[in-house]
Amino acid sequence: MRIRHYAQFRSQMRDLDWDRLRNDSNEASYHVPFDRETYLKRVEAVVPGRLTDAIASFVHEHDIETILSVGAGIGVLEYQLRASVDRVIVTDITDSIERLASFGVFDDAFRFDVIRDPMPETRIDLALLPRIDTEFTDDQFRAVFAKFGNHGVRYICLEPGALLNLRMILVESRVWLRSLVAGKRPAFCGYFRDLRGLEKAWRGYYRMVECDKSVPVIFLEVL
Repeated sequence: MRIRHYAQFRSQMRDLDWDRLRNDSNEASYHVPFDRETYLKRVEAVVPGRLTDAIASFVHEHDIETILSVGAGIGVLEYQLRASVDRVIVTDITDSIERLASFGVFDDAFRFDVIRDPMPETRIDLALLPRIDTEFTDDQFRAVFAKFGNHGVRYICLEPGALLNLRMILVESRVWLRSLVAGKRPAFCGYFRDLRGLEKAWRGYYRMVECDKSVPVIFLEVL
């Protein structure tokens, strides 16, 4: 099952613009600071949660040395994982990735469009997909897993934007209700899928080895 996902932003944008969100300090959940000191204060203020613990545990259990994060955004999760793995590589499609690269916090940081660009010429033990599943159509999402599988990426950690259920459907309904009351149209932000909808994307390329719906987080291994 899949539904369209909408959101409202402080900037009241009507069309999703990730560059704008990363550069706008009023969008605290998405903004990447422009200097290293402010950035470090931002990421170090976040206490590691169950997601970080789950990934760190998986990394240790499977002797993972290199993580490639696709669509890292601010990179809070990736920052927290640095102590658990030899190399953390962060990527994104926005200009903000150049700021992350200049901070020298991660082992590498560069612009990477997982749909259009060739895979990086480096060994990747685990590909981290942090809440980017909403960005893709079904065909595009399936192409992502095909690409990783063909490149020999053994493990994938998928942090879904949400696992679609009745509660999430009600949440989406409330977004539209608030928008109607305020007279402001929300921005289309992609898709929410249930577990079966997600499985369709990796079927034939990966198998699920762990799934914690309460986080949520899903770990996959290449076939």
